[in-house]
Amino acid sequence: MTDERTNFIPIGGRDAYATIRGYLYQIDVTISRWLSLEQDEELQLECGEDIDRIQKDLMAGNAELQRGVEQIKLRQRPLRLTSSEALTALASFATHRANNPKRRVSFRYLTNSEIGQEYRSTHPKGESTITVWESIRRGGFSGSALGAALSRIRAIIAGAAKPAKFNDSQWAIFRTFITTADDHALLEFIRLFEWSAKAPDFSEMPEKIEGDLLRSGRSPSRHAAHALHEKLFLFVIRRLAEKGLKILTSAELDLVCSRPTIEPGDQLLLGIKDADRLSGRSAPHCRGGDHREPSLPCENRN
Repeated sequence: MTDERTNFIPIGGRDAYATIRGYLYQIDVTISRWLSLEQDEELQLECGEDIDRIQKDLMAGNAELQRGVEQIKLRQRPLRLTSSEALTALASFATHRANNPKRRVSFRYLTNSEIGQEYRSTHPKGESTITVWESIRRGGFSGSALGAALSRIRAIIAGAAKPAKFNDSQWAIFRTFITTADDHALLEFIRLFEWSAKAPDFSEMPEKIEGDLLRSGRSPSRHAAHALHEKLFLFVIRRLAEKGLKILTSAELDLVCSRPTIEPGDQLLLGIKDADRLSGRSAPHCRGGDHREPSLPCENRN
């Protein structure tokens, strides 16, 4: 006789492990960025993108000098310029610049995945377009070779379809820029947009963070570094759960690091995090279909 209590048939697509792992990855990257902050910098979370790094002019009342926005994606597949996530990131950056013409904004797309080769590369040596993009960004092209590379990138993007469910008005801003901007404007756009691929993976981030804590002298041992990592992890989760502007500073980092160890009641959350990390599964992306309206400043986004 079949026991119906042990044969429950669930509705498909309810397992949110990929999204959850993506957010855990985002939190660890946030901690890594927090550990590298300078005195004249701060992080703003879930603002322009997942992480915004703001440099301030301390001599001018903390006025914002520049803002680097960063989108974090945990992926399984290689990334191509024509991937929907890549096109979404490019269009979001175009919108950030259009919405904030007087601010200096740069963009970093960070992913654990490798750069993928287009099926029919139009570049002379058969390189992937993102590889060519990064070479241009670092100053690896000049003269006629640079003009030809820019033309190929422009043609590839202009021929790409709008990602499904992406905001129509944002896509229109991007397409208008790509089709009407001269080479000088396109070159500036490329120089301000970084593709940061092959970043430490989900399971590698704890070791990286704990190594950074040891090298910085914030932790005297690997065991102490692990405990401090867990404390910072919980702090970032709580900061993300706050309504309104979410800021992290180097001064606050010093304060958090000086506090006693975490409360026993918080071990449950950390146990869930560690169990998921040890499961060995990986997520295709961080946000799924979450395409927010990227508009700065952040105070208007909450």
